Amino acid sequence: MEGETVETVAAPKTSFKKEDEVIATVKLGGLRSGVHRNRATTQKVVKKEEELATDGLKELTLEAATDLFKAYGADLVAQKRSSLAAFFSDPLITVARGVVTFTVGSKLVADGIDEEIRKIRQYFSKASYTLEAIECRVNAKEVSEYKVFTPKEQFDVMAKEFPILKEFEERFNLEIDG
Repeated sequence: MEGETVETVAAPKTSFKKEDEVIATVKLGGLRSGVHRNRATTQKVVKKEEELATDGLKELTLEAATDLFKAYGADLVAQKRSSLAAFFSDPLITVARGVVTFTVGSKLVADGIDEEIRKIRQYFSKASYTLEAIECRVNAKEVSEYKVFTPKEQFDVMAKEFPILKEFEERFNLEIDG
């Protein structure tokens, strides 16, 4: 036993904690080939969309974008997709160099818009407008200030702009339902 080295190997773990649970098993070979295939098809789709946007279309303005999104929302209502249509009927957007940025209240709405990007770009190009990209920014606080639903919320928003309304409410003991 002279000159021999002995290696100690840790025994396999026999008890598992909640943190040690197996969440998912992935076959790497399948994932790698899937990524390569997806990458090749994505590049073709992007090139087609870029060609679509450069066919001498008009520059997109905030007013035009708002009108087109309202019309697109009406089309979604006809398709019985009212949850996303309700958002498009009164969008909170900004437009800069053909890029529309949506401010949405939840990740769910952002995902719904992301699924519709290809259709929206086609809709805009049919209307002769350039739509380079659509970005979604999730900001629940900003959306809640913009979209007021109850009469009390509406009154509070107006009172921020016209403080005399709060004095009027207090002087005449008005109760706003909400």
